Amino acid sequence: MKVRHVRTGTTITLTKPFQFMAQDRTLIEEAVSGDVFGLWDNGVLRIGDTLCEGPPLEFPALPASRPNALSACAWQIPSSAGS
Repeated sequence: MKVRHVRTGTTITLTKPFQFMAQDRTLIEEAVSGDVFGLWDNGVLRIGDTLCEGPPLEFPALPASRPNALSACAWQIPSSAGS
């Protein structure tokens, strides 16, 4: 099975892709989005990489925001009780 590695733009040949279901392993010829399968990796793949056949799939980037733009807090010094 030959697939395109979108991040690098190269073609990769998958020699023994296995599908996992509990303790069972099955050699597969085709996988669809959402399938969990295992590949032999020589250090080319990273978590989140996209593999596809045909034209490359590109997903829009997630919007970036400043961490402090999403929340606001006001610190108040409590008055001393009982004085």
